[in-house]
Amino acid sequence: MRGLPSLRTAIALGLGLSIFAYVVLALIGTQIIVYDTHHFGDTSFILGAGWRVYSGLEPAIDFGHFYGGFISSWLALAMWLFEPSVHAYHQATLMMFVAASAAAMAICWRRVSGNMILAIILLIATLLFTLHPLEVDQSVTRIWSAHSFLYNRVGFVLMILCALFLTFPSGSILREICLGALVGAIVVAAAYTKSPFTILGPAVLLGLFIQARWAAAAGVAVATVALVLVIDPGAQRFLAAHAYINANVGARDDAQVFALLRKAVQIILAQPIALVAVLGAVITALRYEWAGLRAVLGMLIVVGAGIGMATTMGGGGNLGQLALPAVCIALICLAELAKNRADITAPFLDLMALVVLAAFAMPHLANLAGAHLEGYANRSSATITQGPYRDYLSVPEDGTENGQLSQYQMLSEGMAELTALELDSRLGIIADNGVSFEFARMARPVPGYPLWPRPNAPELAANRPIPPEADIVMLGRGAQTDTYVGPALRGKLTDDFVLCASSRSWDIFVRANQIVPGCRIN
Repeated sequence: MRGLPSLRTAIALGLGLSIFAYVVLALIGTQIIVYDTHHFGDTSFILGAGWRVYSGLEPAIDFGHFYGGFISSWLALAMWLFEPSVHAYHQATLMMFVAASAAAMAICWRRVSGNMILAIILLIATLLFTLHPLEVDQSVTRIWSAHSFLYNRVGFVLMILCALFLTFPSGSILREICLGALVGAIVVAAAYTKSPFTILGPAVLLGLFIQARWAAAAGVAVATVALVLVIDPGAQRFLAAHAYINANVGARDDAQVFALLRKAVQIILAQPIALVAVLGAVITALRYEWAGLRAVLGMLIVVGAGIGMATTMGGGGNLGQLALPAVCIALICLAELAKNRADITAPFLDLMALVVLAAFAMPHLANLAGAHLEGYANRSSATITQGPYRDYLSVPEDGTENGQLSQYQMLSEGMAELTALELDSRLGIIADNGVSFEFARMARPVPGYPLWPRPNAPELAANRPIPPEADIVMLGRGAQTDTYVGPALRGKLTDDFVLCASSRSWDIFVRANQIVPGCRIN
């Protein structure tokens, strides 16, 4: 019918509009209230890491950190380019989106159709901008807003870029070397996002060896080694981050390794329809010539590494939607391989890949829009009016029990108390109950205190005193969370600290050598 766009054009329009909607909503997130219904502690943790890097500290070297600093460096860059605020989260994800999209287009240039490039960019946008964690078993059927698990979704994005490189050879030796160097940088980024993601590097090299792409493998290997030598000589930061994980949770024994293998299988089986779609697409690819089969095998090795990465995400029993990023990129790659070979199954695989992607991306897009609207509607409930958290609100979906204050309310009350005491905002400050005042007050970091205060954190060992950078100690008096370390902190208080004030939520101790005219208790 004249006047109607072709199916290809309609698909391109739909994909483009979806990407545009994600970007617009992410931009809105840099301007309006930053809103959480879950995981207040994770928001505090990730922003606190960015603040410490912005303040000149090196993650895992100057302060204990589970990760090598890739994400916190983006957050610090956002704080440097704009200002230290909670909006740094959305600013950082926007910058990462631009970088990842550019890398995807460089890898796919003249190898992947325009519509599938748009599909890949939509998949990247979904992973970086969603506020509904993939790790939770709660389906995307009601508004969920959490700025948590970004590390994991960035890992998926990096896996996607590697899978594309393994699927579509570059065509010339020079291009293979250059793009191999780019993928080498991506492999390093994965390792410094989260140490278990190091598995991505060996998977990429194994796939390239199977494909006999020696120039690409050389580019990856040389770039990986060179970049580590530049940013982290001797891999000290990487090794320190890995050691810090083991110090917190312990090294994995055989039983835990078996549990990870079991979870890998469960992650796949949790999405049976998507699994059948991938298996069907792989079966159709068995008819390809050897070069095509090697492309499929290399891609599947990297996607398998992505499933391995997913076993370290979330709780041991949480499967959520962890399989879907791997399923989506596998279907996209298989559909394009069929299209490049003019295979009879290409239109069907194309449609199947787009349907699965839409089923994954659209609910997250709707949730993102709903979270922004709900946050904007509740903006009058925000009680912190100054500092980096002035545009932040956390309203726990499950509420609080027995009239106890939420962690956000404890942060707000503590901020008000500290302001009333006229305490210098630059003084080092530590607190329990998973509430951190360090970034909220733009205070001098206390590197000897854990960003994620858990009773088994090595910084809280019995033989470790309160760090000398800490001038104020806040001990919670209300709700006790899973990050409640009050007894450990109270046991470390010596005559060097005196009780300065008490409120509904906090006992506030200051160093005895600090002059605090507003102290109500001597």
